Amino acid sequence: MKKIMVLGGGVYQVPLIEQIKDSGNFAIVVTPDGNYPGIDIANLHIDMDTRDVERVTDKAIELNIDAIVTTGTDVALPLLGKISDTLNLPGPSYESAKCCTDKVLMKSKLVENRILTANFGVFDTLNDFLGNKKDFGYPIMVKAPDSSGSRGITKVDSPDNLESAFKDALEASASKKVIVEEFLEGFEIGAQVVVVNGKVLDVIVHGDIVTQPPICVPIGHFLPLELEEELHHKITKLAEATVVALEIDNCISNFDIMVVEDNPFIIEVGARMGATCLPENVGIYNSMNYYQLLLDISLGDEINYKPSKKKQANISRLLMSPESGKVASVKFPNAESFIDNFTISMDIKPGDNVKKFVNGTDRIGQVIVHGDTLSECEALMESILKQIEVKFETNRD
Repeated sequence: MKKIMVLGGGVYQVPLIEQIKDSGNFAIVVTPDGNYPGIDIANLHIDMDTRDVERVTDKAIELNIDAIVTTGTDVALPLLGKISDTLNLPGPSYESAKCCTDKVLMKSKLVENRILTANFGVFDTLNDFLGNKKDFGYPIMVKAPDSSGSRGITKVDSPDNLESAFKDALEASASKKVIVEEFLEGFEIGAQVVVVNGKVLDVIVHGDIVTQPPICVPIGHFLPLELEEELHHKITKLAEATVVALEIDNCISNFDIMVVEDNPFIIEVGARMGATCLPENVGIYNSMNYYQLLLDISLGDEINYKPSKKKQANISRLLMSPESGKVASVKFPNAESFIDNFTISMDIKPGDNVKKFVNGTDRIGQVIVHGDTLSECEALMESILKQIEVKFETNRD
């Protein structure tokens, strides 16, 4: 039995924790006390903040862990890299993890290695930006360089919205800096990139479903994504070059990509699997368990990577609340009527308080459907979403 430390105990880490236990290993979950579902299923819960790098690293040494993992979160990546380096465990290094969580470092590395990404500048204040001589034009993207869950990221179409966008970015920024980027006009896609011992084993390109501007948040994904062969080749080469530039290794890496006039540009890269059901999406598509693959990589086991040649179309969607309030009731669709072609999980129950959806942390559940074709999946998803109903308590004087 191996002792595997998981950084984070939220909804996106739960399947990873369950996979550790299902594979006969010991799950040590590091997360502060709170309403985190991973705590109750952990073999051992460590009440520490994953941003407390030195303290948690000392705990990992004390426990003599065999592997360190996370998924679906960027916050814990510097800690993961520190523990990987300190205990000589497979995984991204501390320097690589820092590059993948600080957009300033990331984009600087990309530019240095001549990898396509949006032109950008880094500013301390709005006045600093207004006084710069570089003309970005409008629209622009205003971003916190070190946030996660799409917090502090806004599309700005005119100077009228600039002040509020800077305010949101600064509030979400630990470094109290703001990135301003040129707005790339195109279509957004993503990729999960499997990297083992310095070699890219696979670049799994997927479609992204994103909320409309000004705040663009991923709310779902789908496979297959039909692309011209030449564009797919460009994306693969772009991913391989980015892995080298950011020194990403021994992980499944999440890529956000914008395609502009048949050329792929890097938006962001994370040295961890994507959230919003992406491990499930690529797992269904390739008939593989990517949580187990991550564990095998992190334990240093020999990797025999063989995705199925027969692909399975699928779509995922986050469930969102259009308003804030206390939940009175939750209505689910009848599972039997869909013949096991979907899975649904809710993060809420009657009596819970929920927030109006603004970023990925405000989700209230998820749905994943699969079928013979993507169009079949789309029709099924539409039917299911119509049958999900959340009612809120009404305040009465």
